[in-house]
Amino acid sequence: MAKFHSLIVTDVENTIRDAIVVSLRPEEGAEAFDFTQGQYL
Repeated sequence: MAKFHSLIVTDVENTIRDAIVVSLRPEEGAEAFDFTQGQYL
């Protein structure tokens, strides 16, 4: 079953004409987003 997390948008950056970078911060449970080398998002 899917698990959803509340996230706060901390930054929105226009990088090129057709792309943006959205930076997010979790309200709680940040360990669920720990980076594992080689993972795909």
